[in-house]
Amino acid sequence: DVPEATVSSGTRLSELLGEVVSSKSEFRRLIKEGAVEEVGGGVITDSELAVTRDMTLRIGKRRFLKIHIQ
Repeated sequence: DVPEATVSSGTRLSELLGEVVSSKSEFRRLIKEGAVEEVGGGVITDSELAVTRDMTLRIGKRRFLKIHIQ
């Protein structure tokens, strides 16, 4: 089952990944290593990326997060 988050447009990724990643420093490390990518898109390289549309993220090999915009 994939966790889902509903956020307002403009929310930063670093603010909402607490559901999947244990800390912001771990999230920044994963970004630096290229382990966070949008499903059907590319690798995410900016930890402060603002979410402006619905997306599904793959974090590492086995963790996923669906993001919905209100």
